[in-house]
Amino acid sequence: MPTSASRTRSATGVHRLFAAALAVLAACAPSDGKSRDSAASSAAAVTPDGSPYAYERLPLDTTRIPGATIDSVFPMPEMIRRFRVGLPELSALNGGESSRQALVTAFTAALAAQDARALGTMALSRAEFASLYFPNTPDATRAMGLPPQRKWDQIVLNSEKGIGRALSRLGGTPLTLQSLDCPNPPITSGPMKLHEGCLVHLRRGDGTAFDGRIFGSIIEYGGRFKFVGYSNDM
Repeated sequence: MPTSASRTRSATGVHRLFAAALAVLAACAPSDGKSRDSAASSAAAVTPDGSPYAYERLPLDTTRIPGATIDSVFPMPEMIRRFRVGLPELSALNGGESSRQALVTAFTAALAAQDARALGTMALSRAEFASLYFPNTPDATRAMGLPPQRKWDQIVLNSEKGIGRALSRLGGTPLTLQSLDCPNPPITSGPMKLHEGCLVHLRRGDGTAFDGRIFGSIIEYGGRFKFVGYSNDM
């Protein structure tokens, strides 16, 4: 069986490959100068508060040593407090769009253009996750709920895989959003709504079609919409 060290090296290798791909796509984007991962710095888009977007994480966890064990022996309020150290308190999403349709239309255009920075601004940042998303999930009130750090890591890893597949298979070619279908009613939790299982029908420039799921949940908060992450079935 693979050791913890080998798994860590494998995860780091995947991240570096993905970061290198983003660097090619966003070679003209200025670096924020604060990245802890020099391989990703040229492609790293950051929020107005300075934290990385979900699918462009720098290390897996920018607050602890890679490979370190997530300490879940603390009560949930303490784990939340530790996760939020250094993050601003937010009351609304930064940017986003005014509807699901507008968000997915913008996503389609950014995907076609392979615009890594635009794709980054459409996904939750770490600060938005900490202030708006996680506090409104069931885990936040459960003694044995999934710690916020572990949940964030899951979102980030799945986003990296998903957006990498989407860019590889659909990026760099004209795309038109023919339809958006979100068959499930939104899940309401406090001021947050989650729209899950949304499917798109896309038309490529060569006339061929793509039907399926190319992003994860959409969060609706205060009348604005963003992607929780870019997990998909591709």
